[in-house]
Amino acid sequence: MTTTTYIKTALEEEFKAFHNRNPRVYLKLRTLALRLKANGVKSYGMKALFEIMRFNALLQSDTKFKLSNSYTPYYARMLMLNEPELYGFFEVRELVSKTRKKERETLRAAYDQACEDCRQLSARLAHSVDAYRTLQMRTK
Repeated sequence: MTTTTYIKTALEEEFKAFHNRNPRVYLKLRTLALRLKANGVKSYGMKALFEIMRFNALLQSDTKFKLSNSYTPYYARMLMLNEPELYGFFEVRELVSKTRKKERETLRAAYDQACEDCRQLSARLAHSVDAYRTLQMRTK
């Protein structure tokens, strides 16, 4: 029986740390998304909400609001998970980090299989060489 262990990517860890340090970001995104939903918007892009937040931050102060676009898929998923009325509001795709991880796992499995095939071929070849040598010794 094989068990799958979920391992967070480095980006997920960065996002979690950022979110824990900046809970107001989630609250502002939630407010914006719920206002859009209340105004009849069926779906919206998380990156657009990030840009709205950046714009509003510039209007309120002269300091640049730092918000990594790499966090958009995580905030979209978090909002749809935590806010039932926002379920399906954001389009989400499979995370690139997960896709790459799957590709690495597939390549690793293919590599491991090729190594096993080589070991089996080497064993068969060694057996054949031994058989050939034995046959040669008998004919002498």
